Amino acid sequence: MQIYVTKIRVTEPLLGDCPSHDGVYRFARTSDDKRLLLDSSRMHFCFDEAIRALDLQTTVSASQIRADCELRPPTLHRFVRQFTKNGKRTEVLHESIRTGTVLTFEVAVLEQAEPGGDGLRGPEQHELVGILTVIGKYMGISPWGSKFEYGRFTVEACERIRFVGANAP
Repeated sequence: MQIYVTKIRVTEPLLGDCPSHDGVYRFARTSDDKRLLLDSSRMHFCFDEAIRALDLQTTVSASQIRADCELRPPTLHRFVRQFTKNGKRTEVLHESIRTGTVLTFEVAVLEQAEPGGDGLRGPEQHELVGILTVIGKYMGISPWGSKFEYGRFTVEACERIRFVGANAP
């Protein structure tokens, strides 16, 4: 297994998606309230879609990629999302991570196919960068990313920090 430290720069605001008692959509948090939680099922969906977009689906599997979906909270801001629904102008408040913020998280990649799995491998480093680039440019990591372009980002870095396995150096 390869572990990569990934740094992304937010290019469109990343919005919280959990309704709260005060009417603000907030980021999900860990039980100790110290870290923000990204939606792991959305991340898996994004990995899968990006692999297809890059035509890697015959060799690379999204199930071989595990993103650490816990983020250290940067400074959070309020963002007003405006839209028209049924002819009526609506505003919704969200916690947000501003454009320009750099987020760091780890991505684990299983290199070999899992026994009894689909027989596909995890991406190599350059493929992982390509996958993350497609997600950042076209999908975003916000529930409103694909349709409304929130949560878009650029990949600043994706560096291997260690190899975990029987033959680890």
